[in-house]
Amino acid sequence: MLGGGRLNEFTFQFSYFLNHIGENSTLPTETFPNGVSVGQSINTPQTTEQHKFQFRDDFTWNRGRHEFKVGASFINEPVLDITFSTGQQPQFTHLADSRTSAISNISFNGSIGGSGGGSLAKIPNKQYAFYLQDGWRVTNRLTLDLGIRYDYVTGFAFDQSGNLIYRELVAAAQRGVFNSSGLPCPCIGYEDFGKAPAEDKNNVAPRAGFTYDAKGDGTLVLRGGAGRYYDFAYTNANILFAVVGAQSSFGQIYLVNNTQGIRNADGSLFQVGQPLPPNQLTNVSTPIPSHVATPLPKQPYTDQANLGFSKALGRGYAVEVDGVYAAGYDLGVRPTLNRRINGGARRFAGILPQSGTASWRVDLMEGKSHYKAINFTGKKHWDGKLQLLASYTLSDAKSSASLRAVDEFGEYDPISQFNPFGDPENPTRSDYRHRVTASAVWSPAWGLTIAPIFRYKSAQAFNIITGTDDNRDGTNRDLPPGVKTLNSGRGADFKQLDMRVSKRIRLTGRTGLEVIGEGFNLTNATNPNTYVASMTSSSFGKPTRFAGDFRQSEQRLFQLGVRLEF
Repeated sequence: MLGGGRLNEFTFQFSYFLNHIGENSTLPTETFPNGVSVGQSINTPQTTEQHKFQFRDDFTWNRGRHEFKVGASFINEPVLDITFSTGQQPQFTHLADSRTSAISNISFNGSIGGSGGGSLAKIPNKQYAFYLQDGWRVTNRLTLDLGIRYDYVTGFAFDQSGNLIYRELVAAAQRGVFNSSGLPCPCIGYEDFGKAPAEDKNNVAPRAGFTYDAKGDGTLVLRGGAGRYYDFAYTNANILFAVVGAQSSFGQIYLVNNTQGIRNADGSLFQVGQPLPPNQLTNVSTPIPSHVATPLPKQPYTDQANLGFSKALGRGYAVEVDGVYAAGYDLGVRPTLNRRINGGARRFAGILPQSGTASWRVDLMEGKSHYKAINFTGKKHWDGKLQLLASYTLSDAKSSASLRAVDEFGEYDPISQFNPFGDPENPTRSDYRHRVTASAVWSPAWGLTIAPIFRYKSAQAFNIITGTDDNRDGTNRDLPPGVKTLNSGRGADFKQLDMRVSKRIRLTGRTGLEVIGEGFNLTNATNPNTYVASMTSSSFGKPTRFAGDFRQSEQRLFQLGVRLEF
């Protein structure tokens, strides 16, 4: 406290994170259309280490009807290191749900010469933020919140000179390849290659909000606001694997692809365990990275707006209605843009001397998303015995960012590699049209408290693909006739009822016990999830995960506890 209505707050924080995920198997990886995979996980082994220092200062002062705030934040992350030594065992992609079925793709990673090894990505970064805000009480009923913020991040426009694909793309740009009137163009997604790397600097975010007490007694309050909000990009969704490609001599050294089934020299279908067919990668003197990134990265942001009201009904009851809209831009996407053309050579074969025959992804920040919703809430405030809360949300969430839509990696295959951002936005994995939540806290007497909560979500979106290479581009993720977007299927509803019951027992003075019993998923709902996308699978459209599985809600579960209070 500085006096005179002034307050300065300074915060320092240090965090350290270290995590290693080891492989449980060294057997070759086999994946099937029904989503099953066996052998070594394609995501192991990997290690993440992070050191972060944050310095933040906020200064507040009051003057008349204004509450001003100004502040700055500086985050120094000198260590963000990721090792990703995956794929050193052959990875086989099956065309059917059988271990004896035909194989469409074989690949593995390593170092030229077969010495093995691993990949290391170092992504040190600095994050700067400055803001100015004014809480202006215009009248006794109307309050405005006005502000502006600036964000700047360094470390994303990293040196890619060590990435073979990047070097060859820059050379192609200098030759004017991406301005060609014929193949390999149109070259949407390649426009920035050949330009000098630069960080995203124009991240200015204005925002404004209001609260209006219509009657001056708090019984009817109108509220709303709009603004722009920047975020720190999740590196897995954009530059991580391109950094690996630039800083490591580890990458893809073997690839064979035939979406109709890989065959041996005698014409028979290749089977796992047989000698590997000749490598389709040609003129390879160094491992080929799996990704290359735009030299002009951008930080993601959303433009948001909301408008609503709350109305007190008397006797502790109230209702609230809010409309919400959010549009996301510059989201990380990683499309494959060197696919085959009509079953023949890859798009850049013969143009990029070494990487042109390989499959790789281009890390871009061109994804978009749109969310709109209306929320209805009814509540009864706690009166010493009973509290009630119920809400219903009608929403729509769509994105162009991913095959699985808003998956954390932003990895997808556009319908056309020549127009990678022309696909319509599709429902996200978190697009539940209807959501309902109802809860209560009831204390009848005798130190007893009963608190149930019920949650419901309507059917989740899932992908529908043919599982065959209909357009002969080397991938088996094509949409069937009549299906216009990704994630066009709908699975099952989600519902779960939980309850907490507690009993307070006074012992002596201030000492007491609270005996607690909790039950989760009391109806033992199965809550199916994660549906098989490929129509070639005999399990097409069927769920593969249920309540109690990894990263899913609980099966019916009870737990007891005792808390000592003194």
